[in-house]
Amino acid sequence: MEINLTNYFEQLKSVLPNNRVLLCPLDWGLGHASRMIPIISILLKLKFEVIIAGSGRSLILLKREFPELGFVDFPFVEIRYAKGRWQFFYFLFRAPIFFLAIVKEHFLLKSIVRNNRIALIISDNRFGLWHKNIFSIYFTHQYMIKLPPFLRFLESFVHSVHRFFIQKYSMCFIPDFEGNENLGGDLSHKYPCASNTKYCGILSRFRKDDATIETQGFILVILSGPEPQRTFLENQLYNIAIQSDLKFTFVAGKTESEEQYFDHSIEYYSFLTSANLMEKIKSAEIVISRAGYSTICDLYAMNKKAILIPTPGQTEQEYLANHLFNHYFFRFVSQYNSHFEKRFWEAMQELKLKQLTV
Repeated sequence: MEINLTNYFEQLKSVLPNNRVLLCPLDWGLGHASRMIPIISILLKLKFEVIIAGSGRSLILLKREFPELGFVDFPFVEIRYAKGRWQFFYFLFRAPIFFLAIVKEHFLLKSIVRNNRIALIISDNRFGLWHKNIFSIYFTHQYMIKLPPFLRFLESFVHSVHRFFIQKYSMCFIPDFEGNENLGGDLSHKYPCASNTKYCGILSRFRKDDATIETQGFILVILSGPEPQRTFLENQLYNIAIQSDLKFTFVAGKTESEEQYFDHSIEYYSFLTSANLMEKIKSAEIVISRAGYSTICDLYAMNKKAILIPTPGQTEQEYLANHLFNHYFFRFVSQYNSHFEKRFWEAMQELKLKQLTV
């Protein structure tokens, strides 16, 4: 049975020494921060005092959503994707740096906890943020980490390493449905869960009942993820938009910028808060986005048809796009398809003809 997080945190609060929570999302794209928005909302409703520790665009996003909260700069290793598709070799080369960063963040956590009298730690996909004396919770949708096909034989070993870190935490939550009708597929269901791990249902800052509005016939492009691939995709889709007679709205995912403009049939925003983005998603005919898990959960929660374009070389997104192809109301287009524009319009037509059902 999936855990009701509101009830869980309410019960947990009664046994904690105080109500101070340190919440730490990973800064690899905006998804880890955006899916913490409903968690923060639950905590605030239950009168927890929340301090957010992070860095980069994730931290900027949460500062804009919750400007009244306390914030601590707590960086991890910055991720920047290569121009080509073979991203795995970049990660392999930097593996020692990642593990050193995990050790460093684990020890730095101790001083943050001590200086802020923290009673509860919540980590979203940051491996090193457990504490032997503080109740710590780990959120991850990628319980099993996908590797490229030629390294599939190592997946069990990599899973055992991830499980080692998971078991350091007091509790691990997987934001997915427990049964066969799930979104994560192998990522969340291939291996049996550790004893400290439970499913909590999808996490989304949006709800299905938010989607009761008539669409306004425009295509919404939601961009996110590390550079330079975010900019590459923006340029590809912008070129398609300016040659089309259709209306496009771009949300570029650049939290550090305030740019917005209207150019004929194109509406452009560097960034939108959750409330404003929700209005755009509600009224869009079709959404174009990366195949990040948090974005998929938001689209699922809003019953929106979408074309998923995974970040090249990011095996998790490539798997999710393939796994969800023809499931629910998603289509999949590869950014490196030699006929990208042709396949894009084919997917658009397929979605327009598909009956929207869940």
